[in-house]
Amino acid sequence: LLTAGFLHAQGDMMHVLGNVIILALVGVPLEQRLGTRRYGMVYIIGLLGGSVGWVLFNATSITPALGASGAAFGLLGAYLAGWPKDEIPFPILLIRPWPVVFIALLYFGLELARALATMNSGVSSGIAHMAHIGGFVAAYALLPLVAKGGPVELGIVDGGPSQGAALDAKRQRLKAAMTSLENLEDPWTARGQA
Repeated sequence: LLTAGFLHAQGDMMHVLGNVIILALVGVPLEQRLGTRRYGMVYIIGLLGGSVGWVLFNATSITPALGASGAAFGLLGAYLAGWPKDEIPFPILLIRPWPVVFIALLYFGLELARALATMNSGVSSGIAHMAHIGGFVAAYALLPLVAKGGPVELGIVDGGPSQGAALDAKRQRLKAAMTSLENLEDPWTARGQA
């Protein structure tokens, strides 16, 4: 269930490229929202959800499912669950940033349509569409538990990490931690001596 996400089928470099693009465009701002540890948890949840999704709908298949697509789609699902109004910037100047809700629901809808078409045709497409859906759904459902107590409040509308929101959140936490200078011990006065 876990190791399949660290392998990939040979000869399908476009699929690998698609995963890399999702990881880069969605993964980086999501990690800024969640922090590294929570991001890793979401990645593993998506990966496991993808494996479970594949097994549930292909229990009799002898073809293994390989790849990180469940994890990549899990990142999309988690971002949708936490910060749907964030915008994902694209590195190409001619493409404007798009809201997470649009991108995530578009990809999810396409995968659902492809999965249904594959199941109805009875012919394998060679792509584990149910792994994509399983990763998306698992991470979407579990994000509120994983993100609880994280660096950025769920649902906050601030333009997303590209607008410096993660840095602002970190500054706010530091300010809250430093309640008053009077509570600090001063090493240069008698008060600071024990």
